[in-house]
Amino acid sequence: MPRPPCTGRGRWVELKTQNSKLKTGYVWVDRVTALDTILVFTADGCPHCRALCEDFDRRGVDYREINLSREPLEMARLQDLVWEHRLPVVADHERVSIGFRGQSSSFAELGLE
Repeated sequence: MPRPPCTGRGRWVELKTQNSKLKTGYVWVDRVTALDTILVFTADGCPHCRALCEDFDRRGVDYREINLSREPLEMARLQDLVWEHRLPVVADHERVSIGFRGQSSSFAELGLE
């Protein structure tokens, strides 16, 4: 079955069934499970955050951007992951990394403190 185009972040997931009466096909999923999701914490005005997201986009990496300037309540989630007050932060189900190519911006520089 051909897949129609969809825009935005997400992916096609193939539906398979053992029941021959049900059709197989694809469904567009714009939210994926926690183990499949890379979280990228960013903020407006952070050049390193922008560079990281551009790099991920160019390489086709699926991720969910959490912009703390626009979603300040997500700060609690970030503080559960790291104690440093620097961005960008990349978190997957196994590890957390801070910065991009050795560079990062402090919360104070970004007006988040």
